[in-house]
Amino acid sequence: MIELAAITIIKITEGLSLHRRLGERVWELFLFICSTESQILIDRHIDQIIICTVYITCKVNYVANLTFSDIIKQYLLLITH
Repeated sequence: MIELAAITIIKITEGLSLHRRLGERVWELFLFICSTESQILIDRHIDQIIICTVYITCKVNYVANLTFSDIIKQYLLLITH
């Protein structure tokens, strides 16, 4: 599961042309959630957590002109190819 999550995060962040350091922060937050806030994972697909992690990391780091819809579109491209 963790390896697949890492690949998904890499593909989404690269597809959105985010800086590598931002992708690393997404990964760090994802690991933090999995290890310390595991109740968040109950009844949710892991991809939901990844998408939200990308979104909040971008918002906290003031990534301009990136919407939740952009992230969803990138995710849909990922799963349809």
